[in-house]
Amino acid sequence: MNYFQFPAIKTTAIRMDVVNDPGKSSRAFSAYFDEELSAGYFLRCRREEDGLHLFVDDVNMANVKGNWGQSQVGLVTENLGATYNGMLFYQSGSVPVSTIVIDQVACGVGQSLKLNAAIQPVNATNQILYWESSHPAVVSVTQDGIITRHTTGYARITSHVADGGTVKGITEILETGLFNPDKSSSFIIYPNPAEDVLNYSLPDLIKEFSIYSLLGEKLSDHIPDGSNKVYLRKLTSGIYFAMAKTENGIYTKSFSVLKN
Repeated sequence: MNYFQFPAIKTTAIRMDVVNDPGKSSRAFSAYFDEELSAGYFLRCRREEDGLHLFVDDVNMANVKGNWGQSQVGLVTENLGATYNGMLFYQSGSVPVSTIVIDQVACGVGQSLKLNAAIQPVNATNQILYWESSHPAVVSVTQDGIITRHTTGYARITSHVADGGTVKGITEILETGLFNPDKSSSFIIYPNPAEDVLNYSLPDLIKEFSIYSLLGEKLSDHIPDGSNKVYLRKLTSGIYFAMAKTENGIYTKSFSVLKN
């Protein structure tokens, strides 16, 4: 490994693949990074006759000389481990994010709402989130987590840590109106996230308790036995809907499962 120390610069996740190919002078190599999050700093490298030149903002920072093979170059903070996730290098700080849970909401056409994302652990080093929508024409989202529904339809909102890590939080804005926040306010489930057991409570007598995937697929049925708990051993880590059926109606609430 070649190590070069640069003056402090602000950047996030980047990757650069370079190949030792003598005789191809001034050949540029590609870099992956987020221009907005990296505040405009640009890392690039160029193969010249005397070796590989590394540049930051067009300033030549270092030269790599000698017989070097195919390499992956990244900017990292000293004494802080870097992880390669198959696409890019990233640094999550001394306390990485383990889970991101986004509240499920109902959003009508023309309405805007701010999504609440719960990050665990609460003392995670990097808590800056990047937001994106699967269908921005249906529901768009800003980088502050504010969604706006433009028309009827389905959209998946994803949030991930801006350092390039693989941990993501997902919420689904459903066309079916399965989620009703006013009706479900008295429906309590805990802990959230859960691992193997989910507890629930509701003032009304629950006749049927079901668990659904985010796509609306029924995964399990539970006949209440008075214990007010349901076992989640067959579920993998992810986000689900709990639905309780009573004489007065149907109550729904989202919850997450986190397996150790």
